[in-house]
Amino acid sequence: MNSVIDRLVGQMILLGAAPEEDADVLVYGLDLLFSSVLTTAALLLIGWMAGFGLSVLLLLAAFIPLQSFGGGYHCQTHLRCFLMTTCNMLAALLLSRLLPLPILLLTALAAALPLYRIAPVEHPNAPFGEAFGKRMAKIVRAAYLTELALALILSLFGAGHVARPILAAIILSALSICAAYLKVCGTRA
Repeated sequence: MNSVIDRLVGQMILLGAAPEEDADVLVYGLDLLFSSVLTTAALLLIGWMAGFGLSVLLLLAAFIPLQSFGGGYHCQTHLRCFLMTTCNMLAALLLSRLLPLPILLLTALAAALPLYRIAPVEHPNAPFGEAFGKRMAKIVRAAYLTELALALILSLFGAGHVARPILAAIILSALSICAAYLKVCGTRA
């Protein structure tokens, strides 16, 4: 994958579409884009093949904003990230089908603690300023409240099966944010 991205960036520079001094940033961005697209496509394919494509779609739609703006655990390699994301998403979907809906709702309510107190988690390789962190925190809180309200409304109107993957995404995001926080704290010690 790296050689394909390197060749693509090389062509962009050769054609004048990008300056040479931006090569590292372009390689990083394309690498991140391709790995994210491949992981998402694989999850959707696995979900569709397993017969719960809509659940995977809902889980991703709820998880991505929380993870993107709140931070979360990051693996060292794309393969580990792919495996961890896939396993965690599938486990979250399985648990969302097995656990009683009130337990999922209560756990999603408890997820407010890390989502409000910890997020966003600053990655050591990508520090951000205080103003940016406050903006990200507002977005995470708004996404959490929106998703939780949607899940509650769906549950009240008899669509608990649709609310379940949304609640699972909230819980998974909170766990990911806690894991990232503990990892960052561990590297500072």
